[in-house]
Order: sequence, then C-alpha cells, then structure tokens
Amino acid sequence: MKTKTQTKEEVEVKEEPLSPLQAEGKHLNIPASRADDSTEYLIPVRAPRTKQTNPLAGSKNIVKNYGKQMASFCCSALAMPYLVPLASVHKVQSSKFMEWIGEAKASIDSITALRNLLLVLPHDESDVKAFKKMFQRLGEIFIKYFSVNWIFSGKMADRMAHLKFRFKMLRRIKNPELFTYLKQSTKA
Repeated sequence: MKTKTQTKEEVEVKEEPLSPLQAEGKHLNIPASRADDSTEYLIPVRAPRTKQTNPLAGSKNIVKNYGKQMASFCCSALAMPYLVPLASVHKVQSSKFMEWIGEAKASIDSITALRNLLLVLPHDESDVKAFKKMFQRLGEIFIKYFSVNWIFSGKMADRMAHLKFRFKMLRRIKNPELFTYLKQSTKA
C-alpha cells in the first residue's frame, strides 16, 4: 500500500480576507497614530524560581484553618455517627452542641481562641464542659481520619505545611493545656 505525502507547495493555504477594521488595526484598540507603526514590542518573560521555598514558612493560618474546619466537621453529617454516642455519654443534646459550636466557630482566629474552646476550666458550666470535651474528641477524630482528605481536596495553597503540622495539632488537641504555640522558633 502506497501513501502519498504532500509537500508545502502542493498544500494550498487559504487565508481569509481581512475585514476593514482588521486591515486598519482597529480591532486591536491601537490608536490611529500608532496603527501604521510596524515596530514590534518585546514582552518580558518572568524567569522561573531557582530558590526552593520552605513549605513550613508559608502558612500563618494553620491553627485558624484547622480550628474552623474542625468546627465545620462537628456540624456536618460526617460527624453524626461520632456525635450521637458522645452526646449520650456526656448527657447533652447534640442539637445544643451544634448550636454552641456554630457560634464558637466565628471566634476561632488564633491559638488562644482554639485553646479556649478545648480547655475545660473549673468555672465552666456543666454543659459547656461537656461541649468542650466533645469538641476535643471530635477534633481528634477529624485530624486522624478526615484531615488528609480536607487538605488535598481543599483550595489551600500550603498543603504540605498543613500536612506536616497534622500530628502537632493532634498532640495539642489531646493536651490543650500545653497548646501555647505550634511552630518552633527558627532563630538560634
């Protein structure tokens, strides 16, 4: 079986006629004084990064992101299989817990705010003590089983930083009295 190859001369290239606007250069929004100018302009090209960025230095909002997502998880349908048994153990209504965590979610903006939601204080009411213990347990469940999916399916830019601090967050949620910082100081 023979195949025929075409040369450039054999292939006819049909050019479409230019409209009057295209011929004058008006379709490019070029002023009439510069439409005749045949000067070519170079557009600068950005050089690629040569220095590797530190994945741990990028995110200042790791605690805030984890805290808000833990609160969202507590209010979601994914948490119901864990929430209902916890509510019965602590003898509180799950709907009241969801109201409490919904209001508290707006206040999570720092380590101190998240620590206050996790740390059971002696002067707290019995319901609030139960809510804090439930939030602590649901936060552990979120970080252990659901946080990786959240990190990689979300639109956050610092995925590696969030992934690396996952176990630090888990340790601090288990012991909220020690939750005073997340990152170690890099200064010697």
